[in-house]
Amino acid sequence: MSLKRFVVTYPVSFGMLLAVFLAGAGLGISVWFPSFTGMLGRHERLCEGILFTTLLFVVWVSSFWKWRRYRAFLPITSGFFAIHLVGVLAYSIYVGPILVWQWSILMVSEVWVFTLLFAWSAERFGHPNKREHR
Repeated sequence: MSLKRFVVTYPVSFGMLLAVFLAGAGLGISVWFPSFTGMLGRHERLCEGILFTTLLFVVWVSSFWKWRRYRAFLPITSGFFAIHLVGVLAYSIYVGPILVWQWSILMVSEVWVFTLLFAWSAERFGHPNKREHR
């Protein structure tokens, strides 16, 4: 069976296998290369920022993928992601690095704001299945 057919036929199983693989890779790195985190040195917060931003973007897109047919989906997602990047960069430069516990508060608040913004834009700009009268 090809990989494409397996993914299409068993998407949940593929996701679970991928999660087990990534968890195993993370565990393997921490066991066999314990000094890896020490090598990051002063770049540890940057790596956390990249990890949490990527995680947040993946959660946004996968959670709101059902709304992809709305005209406002791509502009709002791209704009919100750009605002997130600029905000995290500005906070990191002028205030200090974002700690792990602060990321959870930031993620919950951004998902809440994103949901409200997208609900408003969907109501404002209409549903994609509505046909315009000519």
